[in-house]
Amino acid sequence: MMDGAFSTAIIGIVLGAWLLAGAWALWSGLSLRRRAEDSLRQTARLGRLIDTAPAIPLIVRLDGKVDTPDRLLGWLGVGRNIRHMSDLSSDAGDGGFAPEDVDRLNEHVRLAQRTGKSFECTFSIVGSDRALAIRGGLADSQVYPNGAALLWFFDRTEPFREQSRLQDEAEAARAAWVERQQQAAGEGLRVLALAMKYSDGPDEDPYEGLSLVGLVCLADPLRADVPDAIRSCLEAGVKVVVLTGDHANTAEAIVRQMGLGANEITVIEGAELSDLDVETADRETVARLLDTAIFARVAPDTKLKLVSLYQKNGHVVAMTGDGVNDAPALKKADIGIAMGQRGTQVAREAAVMILKDDAFGTIIAAMRQGREIYDNIRRFVIYLMSCNVSEVLVVGFAVGAGLPMPLLPLQILFLNLVTDVFPAFALGFGRGDEGIMQRAPRNPAEAILNRAQWHWIGLLGGFITLATLGAFAIALFVMDLAPPEAVTVAFLTLALAQLWNVFNMRAPSSRVFINEITTNGHIWTALTLCSGLITLAVALPAASDVLGLPNPGAGGLGLAIGMSLVPLVLRQILISLRQSR
Repeated sequence: MMDGAFSTAIIGIVLGAWLLAGAWALWSGLSLRRRAEDSLRQTARLGRLIDTAPAIPLIVRLDGKVDTPDRLLGWLGVGRNIRHMSDLSSDAGDGGFAPEDVDRLNEHVRLAQRTGKSFECTFSIVGSDRALAIRGGLADSQVYPNGAALLWFFDRTEPFREQSRLQDEAEAARAAWVERQQQAAGEGLRVLALAMKYSDGPDEDPYEGLSLVGLVCLADPLRADVPDAIRSCLEAGVKVVVLTGDHANTAEAIVRQMGLGANEITVIEGAELSDLDVETADRETVARLLDTAIFARVAPDTKLKLVSLYQKNGHVVAMTGDGVNDAPALKKADIGIAMGQRGTQVAREAAVMILKDDAFGTIIAAMRQGREIYDNIRRFVIYLMSCNVSEVLVVGFAVGAGLPMPLLPLQILFLNLVTDVFPAFALGFGRGDEGIMQRAPRNPAEAILNRAQWHWIGLLGGFITLATLGAFAIALFVMDLAPPEAVTVAFLTLALAQLWNVFNMRAPSSRVFINEITTNGHIWTALTLCSGLITLAVALPAASDVLGLPNPGAGGLGLAIGMSLVPLVLRQILISLRQSR
């Protein structure tokens, strides 16, 4: 009973200490609020996969020409990444403005700078999309719609409503601009429509009577680490699903750059999911949604529906997000992942994991670290259990066979202090096998020790027992050693066999001599320390007297060393046979 309680305490100490070490390792890349396991589904915001400073490659003007006039962008002041120009040139040929328009725009900017008057910004939802209205300065108004709002917007601007007096001309103009917008989106560009008007007062509708200025196409470069991270996800059996408010063509182009889809990619827009009921959806609809890689123009409630859909169909869902609207989906997901740098406080509070560097690759690093932690926990539990099983079996079989007691109580206590603690600690610092990220995610309901692990515990414990009792019997009946000296042989055989048992903890798919165990420097430190303590227990008179370990002579020592290698050899043979199948 004392031995069982002591072993349980050792397991608890080792487990707790190593989990602290694992948590410290994770802290270097991310902040964890609760434990996160491998996920079968990883839903990602498109904004988390691109750089934070988008380039502005082109502007499509009303005459169809494409250029990049800084002065136009400066006047419009669109976004923090566009330079604000305080001095506009009067050359109309470059920017598409008449001289009088340029003079008025310069007056507008100077007035705002001189008076310090702030602009009034109105963020409006047009259907499921967005538009931004800015008033200020000289009572003029600019509107910047994006997404599907462009189609709504094209019907309300001067080139299509007034300048095109014939219906067919209006439709042709609208179709031409829609085609330009779709072409840009198909190249992975984010499209922003620019319009303006002069209003008589602040109460006038900012979205009526607008004059189209052009389209700004923003290129968001893909993060350099994203393609490798996506590839690691796919190799690990994790499906990545992109949820974005961007145009479907834009999302598809960026996803292809990510390497997520080599052939045809299924894209579904959020409008198709407005009436989706997760509880009553038919099998065909559910199958189509689960097979979809991109959901474009999705609203916050749609994200929540999709998370629920995946969970209802047995998937573990990790959801990334940074905005206030992402909070419900982050809370609902099994693993809510918020951005530590650009994420809102609401999103961080709703998440269970916070990325300190906002990098998608950090999620993959955390996933690998989690798999290593889980594998190491399983390894040292198997190691400790097999060692303790062997001790119980050695004593039980010897007593049942009528042999002298092969181990004394103090010797068993010494074994638990030496051969259990230090190698178990060393196993906890393993870096995992080479193929750890090529394995499919485990079932979350799976126990740490399943039937296969219990099988190996019994087999390894049996091998060590066989070697120990074999050495004990040979010492007694073949070498004619005295019972106390035979006990020393049994003790040394069991102690050394338990030390070599640590090499049996390697992954079956790894190599014999170079693997996650042999490359772990802590293992060799633990083996050296334990070997020294075992040697002192036999060679030091004071220790050998207390433990009852008289010197068995060179023959007894050679027998113990040779028999202790039997369990290691048998295990490696079984692994080789398994690999050859």
